[in-house]
Amino acid sequence: MENLNDWEVVSTYTRKQAIEDGVLIDLSHISRPFFKHPLAVTDTIFNAINGEENSRKNTIDFQKFWAIFDELRTKARTTEGGLIEHEHEGAPIYFHCGPGDEGEPVLTLCYPMEL
Repeated sequence: MENLNDWEVVSTYTRKQAIEDGVLIDLSHISRPFFKHPLAVTDTIFNAINGEENSRKNTIDFQKFWAIFDELRTKARTTEGGLIEHEHEGAPIYFHCGPGDEGEPVLTLCYPMEL
């Protein structure tokens, strides 16, 4: 079997590019009271939590996000590993801690099929 490091990289898509493209929404500025690492959510999660009307107006419903962040922080304190399963309005969502573009810890909130 070949060493994976010997394979040619065909393309990459960085977290920074995903944020610039709007695929990920950087919410580090509102999640800082809850988490020390940068946090981003997928655009689908953002719209589901924020609500269609708020998203159209380019406003953020801080209370909704803070309530979820508080629940996730509580779960993170008692969970081992880098993946937490949660639920929002009956749908499963994942809260993932993994490496960022430079290997630093970053947090991502997404649906299971988006991970």
